[in-house]
Amino acid sequence: MKYRFLHFELDTERFELLRKGKMVVIQPQAFAILTMLVENRDKLMLKEELVRQLWSGRTISDSALSSQIKMLRRILGDDGQEQHIIQTVYGRGFRFAARVEILSSPASADGVRVRPEVSDALVDQAGKPPVIAVLPLCKIGDMGVHGGLPEALPADITTALSQLRWLFVIARASSFRFDANLPDLAKMREELGVDYVLTGWVELVGDQMLVGVELTETRQHRVVWAERYDAPLANIHVLRAQMVRDIIAAIDLSISDTEASYAKLRAPDQLTGWEAYHLGMSTINGAKMDLKLALDHFEFARSKAPTFARAHAGTAYIHGLGLYHLARGGNEDVAIHRMLSLGEQALRCDPLDPFAHLVSGRAERMTGNIDSALDHYAKAIAFCPNYAEAYNSQAVILLLRGDFAAAYEAARLATKLSPNCPMRFEAETTQTYAAFNLGQEEEALTLSRRLARLSHHSPLALLAAMTVFHHLGSEEEAKLVRSRMLSSGMEPRTNMVRTFPESAAEISDQITQAVAHYFN
Repeated sequence: MKYRFLHFELDTERFELLRKGKMVVIQPQAFAILTMLVENRDKLMLKEELVRQLWSGRTISDSALSSQIKMLRRILGDDGQEQHIIQTVYGRGFRFAARVEILSSPASADGVRVRPEVSDALVDQAGKPPVIAVLPLCKIGDMGVHGGLPEALPADITTALSQLRWLFVIARASSFRFDANLPDLAKMREELGVDYVLTGWVELVGDQMLVGVELTETRQHRVVWAERYDAPLANIHVLRAQMVRDIIAAIDLSISDTEASYAKLRAPDQLTGWEAYHLGMSTINGAKMDLKLALDHFEFARSKAPTFARAHAGTAYIHGLGLYHLARGGNEDVAIHRMLSLGEQALRCDPLDPFAHLVSGRAERMTGNIDSALDHYAKAIAFCPNYAEAYNSQAVILLLRGDFAAAYEAARLATKLSPNCPMRFEAETTQTYAAFNLGQEEEALTLSRRLARLSHHSPLALLAAMTVFHHLGSEEEAKLVRSRMLSSGMEPRTNMVRTFPESAAEISDQITQAVAHYFN
């Protein structure tokens, strides 16, 4: 459904919010709250109902919901004093106050926005990116009033996939012509040039929705990923958004790994830019991270394709990972300069690439340009709303600005979207500091113990664990972390606090005190 209020348009099918025709960056939970308020505009939405639908009834602090409402008001240009759009009924809940107009959702010829095609010049240099088609879900039994789900969910997935700059997505008008029950993969590969096909089924059982999805590569007709979802129909809008996020994250990783496995069969000097890129990503996403080998792959991709944005962004990404993982020497200023330069090159090649904005944002953050970094992260999320690492990086900024509840939720979303992300330790580090400063001591200790156990190569993560252990009186655990850092040759990276804004003074003091206690 599509709604208009004031100068905003809300499209619940595409999960989009527009302001005067331009995309607005909005986090999934804030979007879900807005959707529920607009759809229930004629009645009061109780706090308990919002919590039940958004957090599945889990016990959360009042600040978590308040933070989402505050964020939503800021996005809409409202505030807690005027309350022109979202009214608070104190002690009970919230009401949507603005006048809402229901719009008919205009459909394009194929019913989905697909990103611009890759230029012929780039294909000549780097080869072609992987191509995917998404088919309608097969219906099992009677769908009743939910008869549109078998096509609506694939439409959501297709739209989200089209925002991945490294993947070419076949439009629905072409892919939906094929039989979803028994798709002819050979014919689809021949006619559409697809490398991957996403198929699935949906069934309603009582008040539950069951969905199964399967990703098949068409070269050998091999299933590379499959998953099943079981969820209540009561909060279908939130579930659809969550399901799409999970599927996109899984496809992102599965296709990249599969492309890398095929690239390994080719002679190194015969690799295309895209193949070298996927090899680089598989090297840092694997169980054993090899930054030098990954850098070699990305540099090879740059040499093969000078206009290939992802090759430049990947190289910058490795320099950024080096700053986090290698606390045993090296020139930090040189690494940051390289990140800035390579990020600029990537954006010149493709200003819409979220990966290019991510690495540029991280470089800006390293130099203390917080506002510029936040702008890059917002663009990365706008171009790819399911981008886990962008939410991760945004969480760091929120933490530094003292918005601990929002930082915790953004970091939690990042780890949920991509549990195997090589920068997961950064999201969990953010969660640890946020939980500690929110007074959630048991959660902070649990996260700190995980960081201490798993973050063998990250001085920042170990420093966070040591800081929390120290301030919560767990001296023995803090000393064990200190010993691990010393035995690994890690230096406590307190120099990072020099770039913290004034709003992060409390965290800066916490870190400085812990380091002074154990290292001076």
